[in-house]
Order: sequence, then structure tokens, then C-alpha cells
Amino acid sequence: MDVLGDSDDLILSQALESFENFDELDEKDVEFGNFTFDVDEFLKELEKQDNIKTEQYDVRTDPPERFGKPVNSTEIKELHKSQESTNTRRNTSWGVKVFDDWRKSRNANSGLEMQLPDLLSCSSQDLDHILSCFVIECRRADGSPYPPKTLYQLCAAISRFMRDNEIDLNFLDGKDMRFRNFRKTLDARMKQLATEGIGVTIRQADPISPEMENALWEGGHLGMKTSVALTNTIFFYNCKLFGLRGLDEHRSLVTEQFKLDKISDKMFITFYGRTSKNFAGGLNQRNLTAKEVKHDCGPDGPRNLFHVYQTYIDMVGPGSMYRRPLAGEGLKYSKQVMGVNKLGKIIKDMCSGAGFHGNFSNHSGKRTCATNLFQSGIEEQLVMSRTGHRSTAVRNYKRPSQEQLSAVSMALNPPKLGSEENECAAEFEANNSKLPKLMVDPMRTPMINITNCNVHIFDAGNK
Repeated sequence: MDVLGDSDDLILSQALESFENFDELDEKDVEFGNFTFDVDEFLKELEKQDNIKTEQYDVRTDPPERFGKPVNSTEIKELHKSQESTNTRRNTSWGVKVFDDWRKSRNANSGLEMQLPDLLSCSSQDLDHILSCFVIECRRADGSPYPPKTLYQLCAAISRFMRDNEIDLNFLDGKDMRFRNFRKTLDARMKQLATEGIGVTIRQADPISPEMENALWEGGHLGMKTSVALTNTIFFYNCKLFGLRGLDEHRSLVTEQFKLDKISDKMFITFYGRTSKNFAGGLNQRNLTAKEVKHDCGPDGPRNLFHVYQTYIDMVGPGSMYRRPLAGEGLKYSKQVMGVNKLGKIIKDMCSGAGFHGNFSNHSGKRTCATNLFQSGIEEQLVMSRTGHRSTAVRNYKRPSQEQLSAVSMALNPPKLGSEENECAAEFEANNSKLPKLMVDPMRTPMINITNCNVHIFDAGNK
């Protein structure tokens, strides 16, 4: 193959970019190995398809902005740090601080020969023993033990700290036999804590039920009567419609990520996601794409969200999504971006103002999204398309309704006698009608796979 010139390099880069964007390209059709690549034939074919323009120019006389300015080591490290999750960085600092506090406390009560070195000075043998002691002895500031999952997170934070300092001692790797004793100790300690009932009850954000949501509208906490209510509405439905998380995804939102369309008599809001917890866009996610959700706003009416979003976006203009609402009558917003503290408790303040009792936080919005879809019988894959989950973690966000729970209970209760039987059957039918319908093929026996248990479902007419 001939050596390519600079102009050929530009043309080919455009061509290959166009080639990568072909919808019909499938990885199974691509083979790697020794092959002959005819540049001229390739470019002629692309010109026929009018996919690229192949203007010739002299790269020596054209603008030199093709490449970025030279960077140094400091700038490279700053780039790494800028793309690291704030929560991850905070958790790492927290884990290392807990370890250092424990080490200092232990050293203060030990002789010189028993002094523990700092993390970066430990050998693998020392680290195996020291961490085993740490997971058994470490406590919260009030003296109570850490829950099992928190204990693991502490160890993960220490592991990240070691890796960030270019020390390759991954003591959580099950294949590394140097830390076998530590992993056995951590496993035993976590089981011991669970046996004692520590950390077995997880406090989660409560979803907002349809009845609560209606009360928020009727009470003026949602809607367009005031600037605060309009901000509440935008924030809540950004969570409910598009599955945005508690705070981090909201902070970086801009109005340009929302597109409003009217097609015939239908109204749509399209959300174009960027980076998030589930999509960072790095090396390991190069084959994934950012979330894109097109929401049908349904029939026109006083609560149609198309008009709500249109009014809000027109008010705040381009740029940051959340601006500080101004008090008083009418819809008025400051140019100032809403502060993190205020943004972090929008749903909590809204629910508190409405008199709701429960654990309501910004995370309630995303939990409401998953719960409403689950209770409506929507397939899990479609639920995940809204929430952005790529694994079964979405199941942690679903909450069954009371009717669904009652139907399960009725199915498991002992059989009734006499007059109770008819009453029980009627109640079961009433509750069962609230459950998502399972399509049953009369020609075969469907089966639900549950861990260690296969449940067969028989159609009543085809036993």
C-alpha cells in the first residue's frame, strides 16, 4: 500500500467516520486480519453515495487548529480528576480517614513494637493482617458497628486509594491468594453483623403514589401558579419521565437537552441525555450510547406537560436548567443558578409542605418512575429504557402496590371453609385484577425461573 499524504488522511478520516455511522453495519460482518484496502476504489464508492466531500487543499497553508495545544503531566492529571465522580472521590477520602483514625487510635494504645505503618508503606503480608484487624475493630463515631455493606465500602475506598497512588495490591480480588485471610475475615465479619440484625433493614426513598401526585397538583405544589411550583414540577417530572437521579444528573442539566415537538395532534418532549452514573462514556462504555427518551404528553389539558416545559424553558432561556425562582405573583426567575443545597431537597420540601409522612427525597422521583411502570405491567426492558439501568438493579426501585401485595397474600393463605370460601374467592379476584396480566400460551406451560425454585403456571382450561 502506498503511503498516504496529509490530505488523504483527512479524507479517509471523514470517510471512516461516515462508514461507522452506517445503521446497517453489524460487528458480525467485520473480519480482522490481512486484507487489501484500495483507497481509490473506496473513495469512489463513497463519492457515489454522496456521503463525503473530497475537497483537496494544502494542509501546510490551512489553519493549524487541527491538533490541540501541547499538554503536560499536571494537565493530564487534572483531566483524570475532572472526570472522576465527586461521590467516588468523597467516598475514597472518607474510607481513608476512617482507616487513619483507627490506626492512630490503635497506635496510641500500643507499644513502639506494635505501631502500624500507613497504608502506602505496607507490604502485602502486613496489609493482609492489618486490614483483618481493621474490619473487626472499626466503629462509627458513636461507637456502633458499621453495617456489612458499609464495611465493604470502606475497604473498597481504601483499595481505590491504593490504586490511585499506583500501588497494585488489590486485596478484594478473589484470585489474589496473598489476601485470602483478609477476605475470609471480611466475609465472616459481614455475616456476623447480619446475624446480629445490623444493616439488614435498608432505608430507601419512598415513591410518590398517584394519589399523592394528584394532591400535589391540587395543593399548588405542582403546576404553574407560582415560580416555586413550576420549578417543583420540572424537577419532579424530569425524575419521573426521564429517570433522572437525585442530584448529580440535575446539576449539569441544560435546557438545550430538551426538544419540544408537535406532530399532528400529538405533543412530545424528547430528552437527550449526556453522561450519568450509568453512562460515563469512557473506554468500557464505548459501545453504549447516552439516554434518549421521547415522551408522548397525551391529550391536551390543564396538566399537559408539553405546555409546562414550554413555559418554563421560555422563562429561563438557554443554559442551566434550574434558575432561582423569585417570590411573589407571576412566574419570575433570577439569572442566578439554583444552589446545590436548595436543589438537593426540592422533593423533600415539596412533600413536607403537602403534609406527607414518609422518607421522601429527590431519589423518590426516580423510584416513582420505576414503581409506576412496574405497577402498570410495563415490561422490565421498557422500564430500564426510562430509568437508564442496564442490569437487574432496576428491581430495587420497584415498589408493589398494596393491592398487589394483598393478592400475593391471598394466594398463599390457607383454604377457607363454608361461607368464608366464597368471600375469599371474591376478594382474591378483586386483588388479582390489579396485577399485571401474564400472557399464557395454551399450547405450552410457561415457567418462571426463581433461584432454587421452578414455578409452573397452568392455564385453568388446559391443565
